[in-house]
Amino acid sequence: ARWHPFCSSPVLSPITGWRSQQMNKSMNPLRILENIPEGVFAINQDCRITYFNQKAEEITGYARELALGKTCYEVFRPEICQSTCSIKQSMATGKESFDQQVNVLNRHNRPLSIRIQTSPLRDEGGCIVGGLQTFHVIDRPDEEIRKALILFELRKKMGKDRRLAQIFEVLPDLANSDAPVLLQGEPGTGKKLLARAIHRLSARASGPFFHVSCRQKTREQLTEELLGLGLNMEEEQEPRERGILEKADRGTIFLDGIEALPYPLQVNVFRAVEKGVYTPVGETTPMGSDIRLIASSESDLEKKVKEGTFGENLFYCLNVFKVHIPPLRDRQEDIPLLARDILWHLSLEEGNEVHDIDDAAIRALQAHPFPTNLRGLRTVLERACRSTRR
Repeated sequence: ARWHPFCSSPVLSPITGWRSQQMNKSMNPLRILENIPEGVFAINQDCRITYFNQKAEEITGYARELALGKTCYEVFRPEICQSTCSIKQSMATGKESFDQQVNVLNRHNRPLSIRIQTSPLRDEGGCIVGGLQTFHVIDRPDEEIRKALILFELRKKMGKDRRLAQIFEVLPDLANSDAPVLLQGEPGTGKKLLARAIHRLSARASGPFFHVSCRQKTREQLTEELLGLGLNMEEEQEPRERGILEKADRGTIFLDGIEALPYPLQVNVFRAVEKGVYTPVGETTPMGSDIRLIASSESDLEKKVKEGTFGENLFYCLNVFKVHIPPLRDRQEDIPLLARDILWHLSLEEGNEVHDIDDAAIRALQAHPFPTNLRGLRTVLERACRSTRR
């Protein structure tokens, strides 16, 4: 018999020694972690990632080369890191935590709900030198988790200001109603994000959602888009093209900039919402309609009614639920968090290593009026990212 370095006991032949060597190679701990069906990452005492397995790459969208050396907050962007962090608690107490549900954003800014387990990471002497976390995506979240995920996405993309928090708190109840909603606010405040969230939180979530930008289309384009096209007289066999008022049946229509909607179309939309019927182009018989209307306006619609440029019936239809989104310049405490989150995402797109903003730059951003709000903040940071590459 002879001793083989890959075995813990003597081996009797070269064949058994070779087999034992191959088995030990396949049982390498890192190789095992690369093949388990859960994401795994390790951090040091500064919360910087020191290991990131293949499944973690797949779930988050981050290659390990990008994740290594970053803080776990930068990669996952959860909300609990700002208050209670399970992996930090495991490092502090030396105890494991199990089956905690956490909402995160992946590389593409898509919200995910994951379940995590954490444990302290010890060296050979038993001293805690970091933390370990395993996680997997909740593929079929229940209704409570699904709604929490929608609100989490809104907070990450719009902010956490007290006035926004009040809007988000009532949003599920607002969504449960089938009444029209009017969103008011300056350009770029997040009206489309809010409209889509209302649809996703509603009983119509499985139905279609249509976004129509009324300010960017001509009267003819809006008529065609909403009411469809009549039968082609030259080619009588060609079917009538359906409009959105028909295609959105059992769904939601978001009319962005409804003050620009021509009066005849206002009448059609009002009848579709209030009476449940409208008349398509080229038809004489009214058609049934089952839609939820969400509209946005940057103007004073009541003033437009008095001026005779906006229909009174549609105005009072929309006046039931009004939501005013405050401008970014009035939410200065949101600017640092939003800016850092946008910058992190832009740095991935641009291939830069700019992941933070100094205090002077934050103060300059907070002093900026941002007439286009969230859109304007992103534009400023895009320019800053490009300038670092020169």
